[in-house]
This record gives sequence, C-alpha cells and structure tokens, in this order.
Amino acid sequence: MTEYIILGDPIPLARPRHGGGRTWDPQKQLKLAWSMQLQDQHYNKPLFEGPLHIDLIFFMPKPKTSAKQTALMENRPHYIKPDLDNCIKFVFDCGNNVLYKDDACIASMTAKKKYSNTPRTLIQVTPYAEFTRDTSLLPDIYESF
Repeated sequence: MTEYIILGDPIPLARPRHGGGRTWDPQKQLKLAWSMQLQDQHYNKPLFEGPLHIDLIFFMPKPKTSAKQTALMENRPHYIKPDLDNCIKFVFDCGNNVLYKDDACIASMTAKKKYSNTPRTLIQVTPYAEFTRDTSLLPDIYESF
C-alpha cells in the first residue's frame, strides 16, 4: 500500500464548459497542481500496473459554528455537498499518468467524507492482488519473485 496526502479542501470534479463553439476544462490548472503534488509524493517510481484497489478519505472543512459544536463534529460523516462521487472523479483524473496509466485499471475502491480541522485528501493505492491476497492477479513482472 502506498499513501498520498493532498492538503487543502477536497475538490469535486466540475463539468466541461461549452461556449463560442469550443469546449474547455475549467479545472485544468487545479488538476495540474494536484498531479504535480502526487508526482512529488510518488518519487518517480514506476506507474502502478494491473488491477488496483484505492482507498479515499476526504477530510472536509468544518462549518464556521461555535467551538463546542465544531469539536463535536471531528471525524463525523460529512453528508452535504460536494458529492462524494464528484470528489472521487477528480482524484482519479489527477492520478492518470502519474500513479497509474489510466483510471480504468481501478478495480475496487472505498471512499468516505469526514469533517476535520485539517482539510485534506488521503489516497491509498494497493495492487488488487495484495488487497484480496490473490497472487494469481499479480502482473507478469512479479512472476520471478
């Protein structure tokens, strides 16, 4: 298992924009910044191959309420916008060609949104064979081990 942490508020994926006969990605710069942070933490290791399992925890900022209420919210489920699936899609897109060749290789995942004093995104990548303990799923590069 390899772990990556991106500090700051988790970001949901925004839809492509259309206008003036063209289409553009409004989050191009954000995706680039996230990809660079992931690349820095990946330390130029080879891309993950084969089926993968991803664990994601989105630590969302607490609303500005009384200190007593804020303390009670730590690690409680976050169940308002942004949608969990949009946050997942953003992370998967940022990992393309940085952690794995394409996000299509992600075979399973778990994801949660929680309140926290320190907003961040925790990403854990595990080869699916290690996650399920099924050695027949390991890529061919591991045959010699």
